[in-house]
Amino acid sequence: MSRTSFRDLIRSPDGAIGKSDFRRGALIVFALSAVLGVLLFGIFEVNHGMAWMTVAVAPFFGVIFFFSAASLVYFWYCLFAKRLRSAARGPGLLYGWLALLLVAAASRLVAYQNETLKLATEGWLTWAIYVADICAIAALLVFATLLVVSWFGEETTP
Repeated sequence: MSRTSFRDLIRSPDGAIGKSDFRRGALIVFALSAVLGVLLFGIFEVNHGMAWMTVAVAPFFGVIFFFSAASLVYFWYCLFAKRLRSAARGPGLLYGWLALLLVAAASRLVAYQNETLKLATEGWLTWAIYVADICAIAALLVFATLLVVSWFGEETTP
């Protein structure tokens, strides 16, 4: 059984990988997530300590964080797609996870805009934060399910 390089694990969702390659890739992506979390915490601490950061530097950090987070989602997508293929499972759960992430992010953005601009006092806009929270919790549960299925699931191909 050959060992797949990390670059090959996260570059494309094509192919299939076994449990050991998935576990190795998942641990590395978890480590990358932890580093991103520490950096984000540092950004918040610096931002609160210096008023000029809000206007001058914080938006730049936000762009970096957005692309880093999007990259992590893509890395997970590649790992899960390959592992589900090797376990002879369909991609429905994976696509559901991506859809929940998208709806949660969009609803959170709508809620933030409504909160800052006071766009509405009733209707769907006022419920956007609850939709975002529910979708985020559901996405977390689906992610945990994908992780368990991929970590402990059967292997039908290498």
